[in-house]
Amino acid sequence: EWTFGDNGASKAVTSLITGIDHHYKSIGTYNVMLKVVDDLGASAITKQSVTIKPQPVYPPITGRLNDTAITQCTNGTDTPVKCPVKTMPGQDAQYGQDKNASYSNDGHAGFQFTRLDYTGYPYHYYIDNESQCVWDNTTGLVWEIKSTDGSLRDKDNTYSWFNENRLVNNNDAGLPNGGKCSGDISCDSDAYIKAVNKSALCGYTDWRLPTANELLGIVDFSVTQPGPTVDKNYFFETVPDNYLTSDSYSAGSSMVRVVSFSSGAPFFIQKSSPAYIRLVRGDKKQ
Repeated sequence: EWTFGDNGASKAVTSLITGIDHHYKSIGTYNVMLKVVDDLGASAITKQSVTIKPQPVYPPITGRLNDTAITQCTNGTDTPVKCPVKTMPGQDAQYGQDKNASYSNDGHAGFQFTRLDYTGYPYHYYIDNESQCVWDNTTGLVWEIKSTDGSLRDKDNTYSWFNENRLVNNNDAGLPNGGKCSGDISCDSDAYIKAVNKSALCGYTDWRLPTANELLGIVDFSVTQPGPTVDKNYFFETVPDNYLTSDSYSAGSSMVRVVSFSSGAPFFIQKSSPAYIRLVRGDKKQ
């Protein structure tokens, strides 16, 4: 029997489970108690206080883009070579964060990332392949992290592009349920966005498809094909394939822009074609 310290009813549990969900309506510190009784009537009680904190507020979206993570140059024949190259001056690797690779503790050169837990707070310690979301310190955007457990956000799920809003779809809504996915939803982008927002991933309900510029902002161009062209220490579950963006093509077109995390390149595919999704939250600035 659980008692949650917020004057709510106690909750009895008759099966052997490792945890239980309880939603507090306000911030504060609460005393939680668990009483366990076995088949012979013997009992034990354990208590612990929990603190419910307000949702973290991150700096506003900056409109800045990440560097490319390319830290070496080319001489036109060999790649990579050390910079600078006299015959080909002014290459990307000679500027910005790429130049000094000074942020290796929180992302590959050109990036600054922070892992977030299921409440939206930064992890206080490092655990391999564990986070629910990633905050991009440079752009201010927060990115969805996929799972590998066959649930709603499993990395192998695919979706068709579908949006009935004419202000967004350029007079072509795309195709509902055109992918293969888990989570008991229609396998299209609209249904997936609604399901993730209903679950309040990392405490937020404003998740959306990224623009092509936003998605290109996390491409690690120092990684060669077949990828995945991304910082795998943070986006560790990335499939090296096409990811949908919100960028429908021209009016009446059945095409939508995607970003390939195999090559790092953007291009167009049919809205009906199944592809992967990585959601983002934050105001559009690019």
